[in-house]
Amino acid sequence: MILVCLALSTWVLWVLHGRRKGHLLLSIYLFAPVIACVELGQMVALAMLGVVLFLWLQRDRPLLAGLCFMLLAVKPHLLLPFGAVVLMWAIKGKRFRFIAGGILGIAAAFGTVLCFDQKIFSQYLPVLRSANGVSQVMPNLSSLLHWFYPQSAYMQYLPAACAACGALAWFFRRDEDWDWNNEGLLVIAASVVVAPYSWVEDEMLMIPAILSAIYLCSDSGRSMKGFIVLNGAALALVLFNVRFYSPLYLWTKVAWLVWVLLVRAAARLPELRPENART
Repeated sequence: MILVCLALSTWVLWVLHGRRKGHLLLSIYLFAPVIACVELGQMVALAMLGVVLFLWLQRDRPLLAGLCFMLLAVKPHLLLPFGAVVLMWAIKGKRFRFIAGGILGIAAAFGTVLCFDQKIFSQYLPVLRSANGVSQVMPNLSSLLHWFYPQSAYMQYLPAACAACGALAWFFRRDEDWDWNNEGLLVIAASVVVAPYSWVEDEMLMIPAILSAIYLCSDSGRSMKGFIVLNGAALALVLFNVRFYSPLYLWTKVAWLVWVLLVRAAARLPELRPENART
């Protein structure tokens, strides 16, 4: 299932970037979080498929985009700022077909589960409670804050809340010029960085932003040595079986986002858009 989701996501990204020739797209399969996801068998691959399908379908097929958005429900905590901006984008733009698709998808998913176990939601509550203790050992910014303030569980959500406010302010400032395949990619990447609960494999949700930066490097003739070094270091941690709750993974999320921002700044382009993916 993971490999199928990854292959479909890769194909959609290839389409979004104008079906470009070359082997740069294959770098996705060597991305350290992807290797970690396959090794651990995590469902974040489904969420990634939902993200890239939304990026692909949101302009021309809003109802289908809403249905696919349901896939993000498997890992909703990873994309809180992104979800806030999507909700505001849908309401402000009166995209009722997208909203209807999202509601229909969630209802279908929940309804299917309830047919098998009507107590599923009450049974899931203990999982949420136990996550509070595990969250303090996760290698991310939010867990670091929680570690400093162990009695204040809300601190774990503070980065995501601040990022959501900033993303919404940016959305209102861009307004009619908002492009999910430009500004939206940064919102997705930043959402993963500030997620209240996340592991290294969850960073594969940053692939759309990273791939766009890789193509920008290729188009501008710039070196990709920075990304190769960063990914090589992260890949070494995964391949040498460094435990995934190790603080040695603290740097990875921030490193991917900083690299993407530096590439975009160095290219001095206000926008980075796939050829056939405009809002």
